[in-house]
Amino acid sequence: MTEKQMIKANSLYRRRESLLRQKEIWEGATGFNEIDVVSKGCVRIADYSFLDFFTIKTLALGHIEKELKEVQAEFDEL
Repeated sequence: MTEKQMIKANSLYRRRESLLRQKEIWEGATGFNEIDVVSKGCVRIADYSFLDFFTIKTLALGHIEKELKEVQAEFDEL
């Protein structure tokens, strides 16, 4: 494996580990505590009472799984 491939492999490994941590967090989550919204450099706490947490949780986990598969596929190609 070339040095460039090793650097890429390490980057993919770190991304995979980060995604696995996020997956674990989302799988165990049961609700929101606070949502910060950024607009033009200003950060504000948003009211999330009208958001369906479990829909957002499902979407987040789906995106994480998709990215995990993409990262794994890219790693396998090295």
